[in-house]
Amino acid sequence: MALALRFARAGARVRIGSRTSERAQTAAKLAGEKAGSGAVEGFENAAAVREAGVVVLTVPPDAQVDTLQALASSFRPGAILVDATVRLQSDENSALLAAKHVPEGVRVASAFHTLSAGLVGNLEETIDSDVLICADDPEAKAAASALVRMLPGARPIDAGGLKKSRLIENTVQLLIALNRAHKVKHSGIRITGL
Repeated sequence: MALALRFARAGARVRIGSRTSERAQTAAKLAGEKAGSGAVEGFENAAAVREAGVVVLTVPPDAQVDTLQALASSFRPGAILVDATVRLQSDENSALLAAKHVPEGVRVASAFHTLSAGLVGNLEETIDSDVLICADDPEAKAAASALVRMLPGARPIDAGGLKKSRLIENTVQLLIALNRAHKVKHSGIRITGL
């Protein structure tokens, strides 16, 4: 819900999806109140996806494939999926896995892996972080970059094609370990020299 808060605060029309419309509507009401925006609506997952040109998937890794399979008939032709799934205990590439489980014509990008939910959810804090984006499709990469630019202080960085997304997921493991070792609650990454 942290990304939904930020997108709503930036003025985007946000459709929150959940397994039940009641849960989604409750989350949407809370997000709209926190973000100070009435542009947040809640729907059952399929209804949320059906009307969206860009879908951001933020589910636990064990729910990723089942969720995408359940939504396969709901994606609009030409829709863009921005996948934020991180598989910490696996060698699988979440972005490539997502690309295998969406209908033909749905373009996939990966992004937002290195942003902590605490950082993104604190609307009073500037993000001040680079967000690595992977996609094989230029329009998917552009859409993900546009979403990143909506987050105050976040900067999109082109990290290459979908195959590179696994490297970013591995970086998340390192960031978590460093945060724990140094007792840092919320962090992102900054890349210098680009």
